[in-house]
Amino acid sequence: IVCFSIFAVVSVNFLKGDLRHCTGDYFDNNIATDENALNLLTHPKSFNDMTTFEQSMVGPSSSLYSFSSVGCTTAGANCCPIARPNDGWSNSETPTSKMLCNCWGASWEPVTFTVLDNYPIALMSLFIISTTEGWIDLMYAAVDATGVDMQPIANNNLGYIYFFVLFILIGSFFALNLFVGVMMDNFGRAKKM
Repeated sequence: IVCFSIFAVVSVNFLKGDLRHCTGDYFDNNIATDENALNLLTHPKSFNDMTTFEQSMVGPSSSLYSFSSVGCTTAGANCCPIARPNDGWSNSETPTSKMLCNCWGASWEPVTFTVLDNYPIALMSLFIISTTEGWIDLMYAAVDATGVDMQPIANNNLGYIYFFVLFILIGSFFALNLFVGVMMDNFGRAKKM
């Protein structure tokens, strides 16, 4: 439990809120096919720092989302706060990838079967991957993670490979096999009685 707890605390500290991305049918059909939108989603800028073309992607003439249904018709305006009031941002504030994703009508969802947002979930996730099921998917998601509410970038931080390999060596091959060995020994002793 101590071994798993240490890895769980470390994973929560470094990966809390990082293992999500913009996805869904709308993303696949509209945003993923537009290289400029994908670049803006991956590297967001404040509305004031955007080029005129980039401003048009979050304005009333956007090819990614129709802001007319929310009443945004002013040319050169940032319509995203109007479209999604809870995720709105000022023109001088740099939005997160999640804000842009929600602005354009896509979904912000986990990359893998689990997220490492709190200790109990991280502990359960580490127990699951200690069986060597799904650990590579979680490792790749961590390697691609760029920050809280930011779109992943392939091979962003290769250091997480060492973390997950170390956990598999210690958590799976050592701790889990030690636990199984003790259980088998006790079962053998009980069988002899």
